[in-house]
Amino acid sequence: MVATFNGVIEYLQVSKKGGGKFMEKKLDRSRKNRVILGVCGGIAEYLNIDPTIVRLIFIFLLIPFHFTLIILYFLSAFVIPEEPENIERKDDTITPSGPAQHL
Repeated sequence: MVATFNGVIEYLQVSKKGGGKFMEKKLDRSRKNRVILGVCGGIAEYLNIDPTIVRLIFIFLLIPFHFTLIILYFLSAFVIPEEPENIERKDDTITPSGPAQHL
């Protein structure tokens, strides 16, 4: 059921198929795809893309926003929780990239 109020759509009832869950995916710092603290690897797993792409975007953005982006990275590492050890991922075919793949 959908109700509108001043042009804003509000969902009043959750689909019964979803079982009341709003989010299936959760943003966590990665344990598998980490180089420093797992922030870029966690974002890549959340977006279902290669972690190298996220790291390259981070490096390209690091050039103009160097100090701000470094602070943002460490704040993100503090705010984003680490992935639980006993979690079972649906897509467990992601291989680590960077120095972690040689461990």
